[in-house]
Amino acid sequence: SYSFCTLLVTVLEYNTSMGKKVCIIGAGPAGLTACRYLIEAGHIPVVYEENTKGVGGLWRGESATRPVIYPGLVTNLPHQVMQFHDTPFQTARSYCTPRDMLEYLEGYARKYDLVKYVKLGEKVTSVRKPSDKWTVTSSSCNSSDFDAVIVANGHYRVPWFPSIPGLVDWCSREGVTSSHSADYRTAEPYRNRVVLLFGVRSSGTDIARELSTEAKFVYICDQNRNPQDFERRGNRLVLPTRNGISISPSGRPVVEKTEVPGPVITDVIFATGYKFNFPFLDLKSCGLTVDSDSKRVKGLLLHIIPKEHEASGLYFLGVPCSVAPFPLFEPQARFIASAISEEADLSDIPVPDETSQNTRAHHLSDQWEYCIDLVRRSGTPSEQLKKFAQRVRMVEKLYKDRSSKQPKFPGDPDTYRKYEYTVDWDSGEWSSALRTRL
Repeated sequence: SYSFCTLLVTVLEYNTSMGKKVCIIGAGPAGLTACRYLIEAGHIPVVYEENTKGVGGLWRGESATRPVIYPGLVTNLPHQVMQFHDTPFQTARSYCTPRDMLEYLEGYARKYDLVKYVKLGEKVTSVRKPSDKWTVTSSSCNSSDFDAVIVANGHYRVPWFPSIPGLVDWCSREGVTSSHSADYRTAEPYRNRVVLLFGVRSSGTDIARELSTEAKFVYICDQNRNPQDFERRGNRLVLPTRNGISISPSGRPVVEKTEVPGPVITDVIFATGYKFNFPFLDLKSCGLTVDSDSKRVKGLLLHIIPKEHEASGLYFLGVPCSVAPFPLFEPQARFIASAISEEADLSDIPVPDETSQNTRAHHLSDQWEYCIDLVRRSGTPSEQLKKFAQRVRMVEKLYKDRSSKQPKFPGDPDTYRKYEYTVDWDSGEWSSALRTRL
């Protein structure tokens, strides 16, 4: 027997008079945002979500593959930066727990009545375009046809491991453990161990902080540091690995062709991000390739549209990395909805240089200008665009203020998370103050 929600989605699937029928893969924050803006544009979204328990994506902490939410996790952005523009958080503190995030997303789904469009427990296994329609097949072996497909499945599924000369030999010979930050839970297993940690972004910095209280010694690899810029604090030594790193036969790091004096490595942790993974797509037929070495989806315009098939009806939402995610998803979702309505401005789209092995190809040089441009391309009236731009620039200020407060040395205290933000979106005034009491 059909539940009411299943029946409603089934009815909507066949009611093509309401607009174009669009498949959304994933009911995390990106997929929910896409669903909302498709509805507003008069289209018919059907959201496939493999989790059986509800919406929220990785914030449910119940991934079918591996949970990326570890005990004690707190967001590295204040919720004033994280929130959707018209849906404020209800939590008092600026930095949120996973429970805060999940409750927020569930509230967002209720506010815009999105849950009825979601098929829970349905993992997409195949997306093909044999004719003028896209055929989507799910884990229940059911297939449906769509006018367009939005890929919003996130990119926190398949860990990315860089190739490090000498590491495999050392690990296999000495039984050294190697893992990814996706599998990290606590520092306790590393008590009195010597850890080589790759990555100094948020996860790497947080892990370095916890390791410093348990491990005997921590080597921290920072590819942004200039050669010879070694720095040590306590049992943490930052290695400048811009020009690469290898592991010597004796089990020590080799930087700038010199073995680093220090204890022998017993464990390795990669906080190096994730690969893009779309196992349900025949990428070649879409004119796309995923370059695992450079962590790049080659063939995308605006990080959204396949450049060889602009009018194919396939869109990617949430590809850019190291961004304020929710403020990114909204402009992308608005742009995609307008493109499906054939109302988007697709003129003068910059073509990316895909000849280099740049691992930061999806790191936006200016997220804020990118978001404003997408909303402009969506056909937003000038006065609304002006208000949107003002808000985006305000979010940018909060984002940069947070960045200025982050620790400059990996593993130093995270006092930046103790700041509370007060924002008046109408007047454009804001302030931050260090919380002195729990």
